[in-house]
Amino acid sequence: MYTMERYVDSVLGKIHAPPKKLVRFEAWLQLRIHGLRNNGHSNTEIMEALGEPELLAVDMMNADVSSQVKFAGVFRRVPAFIVDMAICCLINLFPFIFVVLVFEEAGDVPPLVLMAVTTIMAMVLVFPTYFSFLDGSRGRTLGKRLLGLRVVRDTGAPISFKDAVLRTLFLFTPFVIPDLVTLLFHRKRKRLADIIAGTSVIREIKK
Repeated sequence: MYTMERYVDSVLGKIHAPPKKLVRFEAWLQLRIHGLRNNGHSNTEIMEALGEPELLAVDMMNADVSSQVKFAGVFRRVPAFIVDMAICCLINLFPFIFVVLVFEEAGDVPPLVLMAVTTIMAMVLVFPTYFSFLDGSRGRTLGKRLLGLRVVRDTGAPISFKDAVLRTLFLFTPFVIPDLVTLLFHRKRKRLADIIAGTSVIREIKK
Protein backbone atom coordinates (compact mmCIF):
# COMPACT_ATOMS: atom_id res chain seq x y z
CA MET A 1 0.00 0.00 0.00
CA TYR A 2 1.36 3.39 -1.02
CA THR A 3 1.56 6.36 1.29
CA MET A 4 0.56 9.59 -0.47
CA GLU A 5 4.14 10.82 -0.49
CA ARG A 6 5.37 7.56 -2.02
CA TYR A 7 2.50 7.58 -4.51
CA VAL A 8 3.44 11.07 -5.73
CA ASP A 9 7.13 10.11 -5.98
CA SER A 10 6.17 7.01 -7.95
CA VAL A 11 4.09 9.00 -10.44
CA LEU A 12 6.75 11.66 -10.93
CA GLY A 13 9.46 9.02 -11.29
CA LYS A 14 7.68 7.72 -14.39
CA ILE A 15 7.31 11.13 -16.06
CA HIS A 16 10.02 11.99 -18.56
CA ALA A 17 10.44 15.76 -18.62
CA PRO A 18 13.13 18.40 -17.98
CA PRO A 19 13.47 19.40 -14.31
CA LYS A 20 11.75 22.78 -14.78
CA LYS A 21 8.77 21.16 -16.49
CA LEU A 22 8.66 18.34 -13.96
CA VAL A 23 8.03 20.94 -11.26
CA ARG A 24 4.85 21.94 -13.11
CA PHE A 25 3.78 18.29 -13.38
CA GLU A 26 4.25 17.95 -9.63
CA ALA A 27 2.33 21.17 -9.01
CA TRP A 28 -0.57 19.90 -11.14
CA LEU A 29 -0.65 16.57 -9.30
CA GLN A 30 -0.49 18.19 -5.86
CA LEU A 31 -3.33 20.52 -6.80
CA ARG A 32 -5.48 17.59 -7.93
CA ILE A 33 -4.76 15.80 -4.66
CA HIS A 34 -5.52 18.93 -2.66
CA GLY A 35 -8.82 19.42 -4.51
CA LEU A 36 -9.93 15.85 -3.88
CA ARG A 37 -8.91 16.10 -0.23
CA ASN A 38 -10.96 19.28 0.14
CA ASN A 39 -13.95 17.34 -1.18
CA GLY A 40 -13.65 14.96 1.76
CA HIS A 41 -11.77 12.08 0.14
CA SER A 42 -9.23 10.09 2.14
CA ASN A 43 -5.72 9.44 0.82
CA THR A 44 -6.73 5.90 -0.15
CA GLU A 45 -9.77 7.16 -2.07
CA ILE A 46 -7.66 9.81 -3.79
CA MET A 47 -5.10 7.27 -4.99
CA GLU A 48 -7.86 4.99 -6.21
CA ALA A 49 -9.50 7.88 -8.07
CA LEU A 50 -6.25 8.94 -9.73
CA GLY A 51 -5.30 5.39 -10.70
CA GLU A 52 -2.09 3.39 -10.90
CA PRO A 53 1.06 5.57 -10.93
CA GLU A 54 2.22 4.17 -14.29
CA LEU A 55 -1.10 4.90 -16.02
CA LEU A 56 -1.50 8.30 -14.38
CA ALA A 57 2.01 9.32 -15.46
CA VAL A 58 1.23 8.36 -19.07
CA ASP A 59 -2.07 10.27 -19.00
CA MET A 60 -0.36 13.34 -17.54
CA MET A 61 2.33 13.30 -20.22
CA ASN A 62 -0.13 12.70 -23.06
CA ALA A 63 -2.32 15.59 -21.93
CA ASP A 64 0.73 17.70 -21.05
CA VAL A 65 -1.01 18.81 -17.87
CA SER A 66 2.04 20.88 -16.93
CA SER A 67 0.80 23.52 -19.38
CA GLN A 68 -2.30 23.97 -17.19
CA VAL A 69 -0.21 25.36 -14.33
CA LYS A 70 -0.08 29.08 -15.03
CA PHE A 71 1.51 31.67 -12.77
CA ALA A 72 -0.65 34.66 -11.92
CA GLY A 73 0.59 38.00 -13.20
CA VAL A 74 0.10 41.59 -12.15
CA PHE A 75 -3.22 42.03 -13.94
CA ARG A 76 -4.81 39.34 -11.79
CA ARG A 77 -2.95 39.79 -8.53
CA VAL A 78 -3.41 43.54 -8.25
CA PRO A 79 -7.24 43.45 -8.62
CA ALA A 80 -7.34 40.58 -6.10
CA PHE A 81 -5.28 42.65 -3.68
CA ILE A 82 -7.54 45.69 -4.15
CA VAL A 83 -10.60 43.55 -3.38
CA ASP A 84 -8.90 42.21 -0.25
CA MET A 85 -7.94 45.68 0.93
CA ALA A 86 -11.52 46.87 0.42
CA ILE A 87 -12.77 43.94 2.51
CA CYS A 88 -10.21 44.73 5.22
CA CYS A 89 -11.37 48.34 5.28
CA LEU A 90 -14.96 47.18 5.78
CA ILE A 91 -13.85 44.89 8.59
CA ASN A 92 -11.95 47.77 10.13
CA LEU A 93 -15.16 49.79 10.40
CA PHE A 94 -16.02 47.84 13.55
CA PRO A 95 -12.89 48.78 15.51
CA PHE A 96 -13.19 52.29 14.05
CA ILE A 97 -16.69 52.66 15.52
CA PHE A 98 -15.42 51.26 18.81
CA VAL A 99 -12.54 53.77 18.91
CA VAL A 100 -14.90 56.66 18.08
CA LEU A 101 -17.25 55.69 20.91
CA VAL A 102 -14.38 55.34 23.40
CA PHE A 103 -12.85 58.70 22.46
CA GLU A 104 -16.22 60.42 22.54
CA GLU A 105 -16.47 59.42 26.18
CA ALA A 106 -13.05 60.95 26.79
CA GLY A 107 -14.05 64.30 25.33
CA ASP A 108 -13.18 66.25 22.21
CA VAL A 109 -10.53 64.39 20.20
CA PRO A 110 -8.98 65.72 16.96
CA PRO A 111 -10.03 63.73 13.84
CA LEU A 112 -6.37 63.13 12.99
CA VAL A 113 -5.92 61.25 16.24
CA LEU A 114 -8.88 59.00 15.42
CA MET A 115 -7.51 58.35 11.94
CA ALA A 116 -4.08 57.55 13.35
CA VAL A 117 -5.45 55.13 15.94
CA THR A 118 -7.68 53.24 13.49
CA THR A 119 -4.91 53.10 10.85
CA ILE A 120 -2.54 51.57 13.39
CA MET A 121 -5.20 49.06 14.41
CA ALA A 122 -5.73 48.09 10.79
CA MET A 123 -2.01 47.75 10.07
CA VAL A 124 -1.28 45.78 13.23
CA LEU A 125 -4.42 43.65 13.60
CA VAL A 126 -6.92 43.52 10.74
CA PHE A 127 -4.84 43.38 7.56
CA PRO A 128 -2.12 40.91 8.68
CA THR A 129 -4.67 38.64 10.37
CA TYR A 130 -6.94 38.59 7.32
CA PHE A 131 -4.21 37.69 4.81
CA SER A 132 -2.33 35.26 7.09
CA PHE A 133 -5.41 33.36 8.24
CA LEU A 134 -7.12 32.95 4.86
CA ASP A 135 -3.96 32.21 2.85
CA GLY A 136 -2.69 29.86 5.54
CA SER A 137 -5.94 27.95 6.03
CA ARG A 138 -7.58 28.15 2.59
CA GLY A 139 -4.69 28.92 0.27
CA ARG A 140 -6.49 32.05 -0.93
CA THR A 141 -8.12 35.21 0.32
CA LEU A 142 -11.56 36.32 -0.86
CA GLY A 143 -9.94 38.52 -3.49
CA LYS A 144 -7.85 35.62 -4.83
CA ARG A 145 -10.93 33.42 -4.89
CA LEU A 146 -12.81 36.00 -6.93
CA LEU A 147 -9.96 36.21 -9.44
CA GLY A 148 -9.41 32.43 -9.53
CA LEU A 149 -6.02 32.44 -7.80
CA ARG A 150 -4.40 30.27 -5.16
CA VAL A 151 -1.14 30.43 -3.18
CA VAL A 152 0.79 27.15 -3.16
CA ARG A 153 4.23 25.83 -2.37
CA ASP A 154 6.48 25.67 -5.42
CA THR A 155 5.67 21.94 -5.58
CA GLY A 156 1.93 22.68 -5.71
CA ALA A 157 1.37 21.55 -2.12
CA PRO A 158 -0.70 23.78 0.24
CA ILE A 159 1.21 26.52 2.02
CA SER A 160 1.61 26.58 5.79
CA PHE A 161 0.64 29.34 8.21
CA LYS A 162 4.34 30.17 8.51
CA ASP A 163 4.51 30.76 4.76
CA ALA A 164 1.34 32.86 4.87
CA VAL A 165 2.64 35.03 7.73
CA LEU A 166 5.98 35.59 5.97
CA ARG A 167 4.23 36.61 2.72
CA THR A 168 1.94 38.97 4.61
CA LEU A 169 4.63 40.67 6.71
CA PHE A 170 6.45 41.80 3.58
CA LEU A 171 3.41 43.88 2.60
CA PHE A 172 3.62 45.92 5.81
CA THR A 173 7.36 46.54 6.05
CA PRO A 174 9.86 48.72 4.16
CA PHE A 175 10.54 45.65 1.97
CA VAL A 176 7.21 46.20 0.21
CA ILE A 177 8.80 48.19 -2.65
CA PRO A 178 11.42 45.59 -3.70
CA ASP A 179 8.79 42.94 -2.96
CA LEU A 180 6.43 44.36 -5.57
CA VAL A 181 9.16 45.31 -8.05
CA THR A 182 10.28 41.69 -8.09
CA LEU A 183 6.74 40.68 -9.06
CA LEU A 184 7.02 42.73 -12.25
CA PHE A 185 10.21 41.10 -13.51
CA HIS A 186 10.34 37.55 -12.13
CA ARG A 187 9.64 34.92 -14.81
CA LYS A 188 7.21 33.12 -12.47
CA ARG A 189 5.62 36.40 -11.32
CA LYS A 190 6.92 35.93 -7.79
CA ARG A 191 7.10 38.59 -5.12
CA LEU A 192 10.32 38.73 -3.11
CA ALA A 193 8.34 37.13 -0.27
CA ASP A 194 7.35 34.26 -2.59
CA ILE A 195 11.00 33.63 -3.47
CA ILE A 196 12.00 33.50 0.20
CA ALA A 197 8.99 31.41 1.29
CA GLY A 198 9.19 29.05 -1.70
CA THR A 199 5.63 29.83 -2.77
CA SER A 200 3.83 30.79 -5.98
CA VAL A 201 0.49 32.32 -6.89
CA ILE A 202 -1.15 30.37 -9.68
CA ARG A 203 -4.42 30.36 -11.57
CA GLU A 204 -6.66 27.63 -10.24
CA ILE A 205 -7.08 24.54 -12.37
CA LYS A 206 -10.71 24.02 -13.27
CA LYS A 207 -11.88 20.40 -13.28
